[in-house]
Amino acid sequence: MTRRRLGSWLILLGVIGVIASIIWWQNFYSEAVGRPPVECLYQLAGPCRMVSNVASFFAAAAYDVRLLWASGTAIIIGLFLQR
Repeated sequence: MTRRRLGSWLILLGVIGVIASIIWWQNFYSEAVGRPPVECLYQLAGPCRMVSNVASFFAAAAYDVRLLWASGTAIIIGLFLQR
């Protein structure tokens, strides 16, 4: 597999991951607190952490910001491999 092809695959996987993160964030926070707070999409601190911890306590699939960050990282690495 060439570098460009690997870069294309990483970009594709990253975009899919970002879309999945947004859908997961939307579903989780709309059920937990009503209108999902935008800052909870990219960070897990303060009230976002509290809601996530409470959901985890009740064995719910709490949104995890690491999927968004990993997907963004995959996109960036893929773009570098495309050069």
